[in-house]
Amino acid sequence: MRDIIFDFPLVPPSVNTLWRIERGKARLSKEARDFYALVKLFVRGKRAPRAWRYYAVDILIEPTRRSGDVDNKIKAVLDSLTKAGFWKDDSLVASVSCQFGKINRRGRTIVRVSERKSKFL
Repeated sequence: MRDIIFDFPLVPPSVNTLWRIERGKARLSKEARDFYALVKLFVRGKRAPRAWRYYAVDILIEPTRRSGDVDNKIKAVLDSLTKAGFWKDDSLVASVSCQFGKINRRGRTIVRVSERKSKFL
């Protein structure tokens, strides 16, 4: 089966900004909720093929400006695909690569999901 590609017109929030403490309780930040909602719209009922046991995920982020660490963006992307119902759980992701692309004044995230036969090499 072919790779599945998503093109989101938004940069994922950093793992450092996913959660906020409000009245003594941890809650998802507005930035995280907005990103998750957008991903859900773009996924719109698409599901990972049942035949795929594990996944390889490649992420390309075109930030609005160069800042932050690339590794801090991965969790929001994987969690958003889980919350959108694309796959059962992101624990089935066997490998992830993430890189920054060119600066894009609007921001953009491209995610490619492909089949991985085994969780370990």
